Amino acid sequence: MIKKGEKKQMTIENTLRQLKDIIPIENFKAQPAVALDELLKLERDYKLNTSTFINDIKSTTTIPDEVREKWINTLDTFINFDGSMEDLNQY
Repeated sequence: MIKKGEKKQMTIENTLRQLKDIIPIENFKAQPAVALDELLKLERDYKLNTSTFINDIKSTTTIPDEVREKWINTLDTFINFDGSMEDLNQY
């Protein structure tokens, strides 16, 4: 509780701590592990490595737009949470 006259610094950590008090812990997924699992599933489902997906536009023409968007967003999350590209491209 903040006392009168005190200012509490709002940091990402404080905000997450407050959210964890009201939102079930199951809603907080561990990254980059979750993104890695999703990317590997996409690789298996479409028989295509993530590197090929990113570098060869012709290889993605049969993939639906919403899946391509998901793949890019998931890769972005994976990279932002320090995921290693060495863990991908297993197809």
